[in-house]
Amino acid sequence: MKRQTTGRLFNERDCRRGGALVEFAIFLPIILTILMMSIEAANGIYLRQAATTAAYEGARVLTAIGGTQDGAELRIQDILAARGVTKYEVNISPRVDYTTPRGTEIAITVSIVEKENRLPVHLLFSGGYFQSTIRMIRL
Repeated sequence: MKRQTTGRLFNERDCRRGGALVEFAIFLPIILTILMMSIEAANGIYLRQAATTAAYEGARVLTAIGGTQDGAELRIQDILAARGVTKYEVNISPRVDYTTPRGTEIAITVSIVEKENRLPVHLLFSGGYFQSTIRMIRL
């Protein structure tokens, strides 16, 4: 005599498959949201670091002996262009030229416009700037 258990096992498998499908449907949006937010956060960190690096390099060029404001702005532009940043603002205070005395504290602020430089995903940031200010003493 044969035991007829195949019908019973088949029904239990169907129930398990249905449960797995429901779990997948519940957790897929949660996992995708976490993934997209992680990408957006990484992009924000990248833009903030780009602003900091550009401000530092501009300040380094500007405070060197013989450094000019035009040279610093060109260096900032090169750094941000290499990182794919298109919309930004640079503020250098005070205005520096060849006659600026040694020992003058110079502040360079680089502000990257978040809206123009982000990925198509925008879950975390709603606009504004990623800003970094570097202060150095002119040599």
